[in-house]
Amino acid sequence: MLTVFLWIALIFLFLLFLLAILPIRFNASAKYAGSECFNYEFVVSYFHPLFLKLRYSSENGDALKLLWKTFKLDQKKESEELRNESSEAIRDTDKKTIEPRQFSESERSSEESEEKSNYDSESVRSQNSESVKIYDETHEESEFQEEQASIFSKIKRSVEKIKKSKAYQFLSDAVLRKKVKSWLGRCLKSTMRVIVFSRLKIWAKAGLKDPAALGKLCGYFSAARSALSLRKRKVDMTLEPLFMKEVLEFEIELKGGTSLFRAISCSLIALVTFPYIRTYKVWRQIKKKRQ
Repeated sequence: MLTVFLWIALIFLFLLFLLAILPIRFNASAKYAGSECFNYEFVVSYFHPLFLKLRYSSENGDALKLLWKTFKLDQKKESEELRNESSEAIRDTDKKTIEPRQFSESERSSEESEEKSNYDSESVRSQNSESVKIYDETHEESEFQEEQASIFSKIKRSVEKIKKSKAYQFLSDAVLRKKVKSWLGRCLKSTMRVIVFSRLKIWAKAGLKDPAALGKLCGYFSAARSALSLRKRKVDMTLEPLFMKEVLEFEIELKGGTSLFRAISCSLIALVTFPYIRTYKVWRQIKKKRQ
């Protein structure tokens, strides 16, 4: 019985290991040729596109493919289009039903009298506002001084709270601070290795009326291309400059991959390499000082 249980556990662990090692590939592409023409596509596949594939596309629609079955995910777009059509139809009917109103002579005379009374009230208000402006200016100056004093007091209180906090007391130790910096750098390197980019293709056509700004843009583009090529990546980047014209067109294609094993290894590195012993020692020192 024990041997059967061990064989089942080994098979289960082997299957988990396979699921963690199997690659997760993604492919993203975008095309822009003016505000009216913008197309995008994002595809994610697990192990193989025939096994599991998820697609987000502006041209072909969104779909999920699992083995031999495909599930469309365009129901939200269709409902939004129907809502927009219904709202446009309601607006058209409202415009047709609204008719211009004709005013009578009595209404016109009442409106003229109301305008005269409003003009008299506005003149009185302008006289009162001039007398109130002087008081408002002096009052605003005093309020500004009070606000400055309150801001400085708030900053002092916040600084005092930070100094009294446990995180500040822990990071005040130089040895722990160095170890935490090295730990953060190690975590950053491991996270950068989670996703591996295999191909990058960029074609762009840019035009500006200022030739100096366009020259700077070309310089930044060439610097980015050289930096990516030095890291031994498949990079194909071209920029076609157009002077004295405002034009922007581009095509981007990006391919990469990752796996569950890479993500798990990144989290394991962060958990295992944390300086637990030094943090415990600093905590004991802080506890002794408080006693």
